[in-house]
Amino acid sequence: MNSTELIEAVRQEVFMGTAAQFPDFEDTRLLIELSDELRTTFSRAVTQARSGYWLKQAHTTVTAGRAKYPIPRRAVIGGLENLSIADSSGKFVKLDEVSETHSQFYELASGQLGEVKKYVVRSDQVVLLPTPSQAYTLRFSYYLRPSRLVLAGYGTIDSVDTTTRTIVVDPVNTSLATGNVVIDVAHTSGWAELSLVNAPAFLVVTAGTTGTFTVGGTDPLDEIVVGDGLFTADETLWPCLPEDFHRTLAKAAAVKVMSELHMLQKADATANQVNADIQRFSDLLTSRVKSEAKVLKAPRAVLQVGRGQRGFYGWRG
Repeated sequence: MNSTELIEAVRQEVFMGTAAQFPDFEDTRLLIELSDELRTTFSRAVTQARSGYWLKQAHTTVTAGRAKYPIPRRAVIGGLENLSIADSSGKFVKLDEVSETHSQFYELASGQLGEVKKYVVRSDQVVLLPTPSQAYTLRFSYYLRPSRLVLAGYGTIDSVDTTTRTIVVDPVNTSLATGNVVIDVAHTSGWAELSLVNAPAFLVVTAGTTGTFTVGGTDPLDEIVVGDGLFTADETLWPCLPEDFHRTLAKAAAVKVMSELHMLQKADATANQVNADIQRFSDLLTSRVKSEAKVLKAPRAVLQVGRGQRGFYGWRG
């Protein structure tokens, strides 16, 4: 369902009439309730499953002498799945987090720099320990907070050129003008995941019908396909959920409306349905590939340590 269909689904659940009949629950108000439920009710299940849904990566350049770097602002509750840093060969190596209590063991005296070993989270920043003595590339892996549901975007993508980094939308939203924008691109099927997040772009509107976006930055455009939707950053027409659970989202938003309309018995019954659906949703998230269990295997270097290449798994005492 798109945002318009979700609004209608909420009204059906509550047995509401038109927005004119319920002025306190116009379309924009119901979109707020839908977005809130998407971000609260479903976020816990998705992030705890750790199955790759909503998982994004962001890169930043670490400079010598600077230890603090902000966590991506659109991360779910400002959290990270992991943090890694490129070593001298360009290979990414996972950094381990330490507690505030143990951070002192990795910090150096004021003004002294060193090779990054660990990190600690302070407020909305990760603090590299010790303060880096050279430039690195830092990679944040994080769960992207779902975008707000809106009634319109820039338009549907007509073509994309990964070489010139241009995206053409035709027709483009007629209210737009040439200038700098920050954009997201969302798939229209599956989970409606984002294929481009928070990208700076320059928009040129031609004859009021075609919009050409020249995308800045270095984020790859290879996930974008014709038919994807292009939006202002943090906005979308489609909830980032499988279609099987769009109705559950509508029910969750309807519970809030029912409570405010003092339809308490119906609100309780609908809430029970939502809870059962969320449990089913959580169960289906893991494991993502159903055909076989994940194999846990030690690295070859570990298996071959010791005399006669008898590792931990080949030891005969």
